[in-house]
Amino acid sequence: MGLKLGVGKYSLVHQSCFVAALIVLLGTLPTCDGQTTTIYNDNNQVDALKDLLRAWNQTPNLETTLAKWDMDSTSPCLDGGNWRGVQCLINCTSYGKDQNCYSYIIGVTLQSASLVGSIPSTIGHITTLYRLELTGNPDLTGPLPGTLNQTSLAILDVHDNALKGELPEFGVHFIFLLTLDLSGNKFNGSFPISQINWLPYIETLRLGRNRFEGPVPERAFENMTNLFDLDLSSNKFNGTLPNLTMIHSLRTVDCLGNITQDVAQCILQEIVNIINNQAQEFEQEWIYRIVSDFVVLQQN
Repeated sequence: MGLKLGVGKYSLVHQSCFVAALIVLLGTLPTCDGQTTTIYNDNNQVDALKDLLRAWNQTPNLETTLAKWDMDSTSPCLDGGNWRGVQCLINCTSYGKDQNCYSYIIGVTLQSASLVGSIPSTIGHITTLYRLELTGNPDLTGPLPGTLNQTSLAILDVHDNALKGELPEFGVHFIFLLTLDLSGNKFNGSFPISQINWLPYIETLRLGRNRFEGPVPERAFENMTNLFDLDLSSNKFNGTLPNLTMIHSLRTVDCLGNITQDVAQCILQEIVNIINNQAQEFEQEWIYRIVSDFVVLQQN
């Protein structure tokens, strides 16, 4: 896998035997009578977590917000680590009386943690990162690092922070992304067509409540056959919105609060959503949503 493993390691002797090869989450290790277990950590990944700690060192109540994050630790998930919000995958293989375990960081989840600072580019060194959820931190600012395209992200959720700037180019490295939630930040620029055009498996795409502007390209969503939830609301998009009715998986669309000429299409799409979601309760829900939309329009 091209990972640098080895320097950070521990040797343990366990009491009871379990299996010869096992993948374990969150630091639970298989054990064997008299067996010596050596745990290897990817030092580049651990150093990247420490860079996050340095970048967020002005966060209030750091000792609880980032509980057990320790600049002197070499194992975030083992040896008493268990850094708050950090998830690891541990792959163990036994060879007779010896067992080698490799620990990889697969998730960082910190919601409403009052984080202060930015996201350093070295986060890209966590190449096995599958989930990044940093949400509800109004003092988390700066750009979204382009180095995230070096990771293995399937879930990127950074809603309701103060991140800003234009989105970096992700390219084909984000091809397996399932959730991209950038809503409630200060991202700007034109519709990020080149950034999201490589997301054929995306299910949730939320760009709402940012500072994007300009037209939404007609073919922006044509490859997103699994798209379930789309939020383009409260930006400065204008012009004609793409036809979304051919995305049969789509259940939720919010495109209000823009300068688009196609306000009626937003409402029409919501009617289509209602038919797809709650056909049996269509009449009552239809009246409610149409009235609600026109109230919102009047407020805007």
